[in-house]
Amino acid sequence: MKTNNISTALKIILLAVSAIVVCIAAFIGIKTTNEGKAMVNSGTTQVKAMTESYSNIDKASYDNQNIIGSALVDLIQTTIADKETLSIWVKTNSNATTGVYYNYTLTTAAGGNTIAVGSALTTITTDATSINYINPNAQFTGKVYKDVNKNIIAILFDQMD
Repeated sequence: MKTNNISTALKIILLAVSAIVVCIAAFIGIKTTNEGKAMVNSGTTQVKAMTESYSNIDKASYDNQNIIGSALVDLIQTTIADKETLSIWVKTNSNATTGVYYNYTLTTAAGGNTIAVGSALTTITTDATSINYINPNAQFTGKVYKDVNKNIIAILFDQMD
């Protein structure tokens, strides 16, 4: 009878030890998962910041640089398709006074530059007789505009003679 009691006691001790091991393993799993989530969130934030920084560097490359009309058309179409927060202002030789805005309209003021949807166009004219027609072979010089936070919000492209 004593061996039966020892066997039962041993089973109870093994069950208790197993329960404790399972609880410790669950605790370690939950803690590791929470730390992993925090690391993933931190990594996502860093990637987003790098992407935004690269985006500004990419836009800054147009400042005081020349671009051909066909590349300008591609830039406008990509900006509109990607729903970027960027105004593209194009002055052709036929519309050199006011130019035309694509995607957003730029407002320049002493307090800082801002953009709004306003009367900006979302399509590019293919009619060669239009004053807003972008000649694919023409050269345009870019000028970058920034807001008060130094974010690039607009690029003016002025057609060269």
